[in-house]
Amino acid sequence: IDLQTHWVMKFIEDVMKDTERYQQAVGWFQQMAGAEGLLGFHADGAAADGWIDYDARHAPVPTIYGGTTEINRNNVAERHLGLPRSR
Repeated sequence: IDLQTHWVMKFIEDVMKDTERYQQAVGWFQQMAGAEGLLGFHADGAAADGWIDYDARHAPVPTIYGGTTEINRNNVAERHLGLPRSR
């Protein structure tokens, strides 16, 4: 593997792990906050002024708009490693 391919693979892997960790952390925060973690902005008693609910609703978005983990892994495998298409 050349240096550029290694860098691309590492970057994609790190980004996907970070988005997955973000989703996991937000889930934990929402569980710890209980019912108040489900309340949005301007709701009386909302945990963290509604930011926990906001993050819970938006946590999946980075994974989706950045491409799913599998699509990115397939792109690396096909384009940078020269492996055959898996579909």
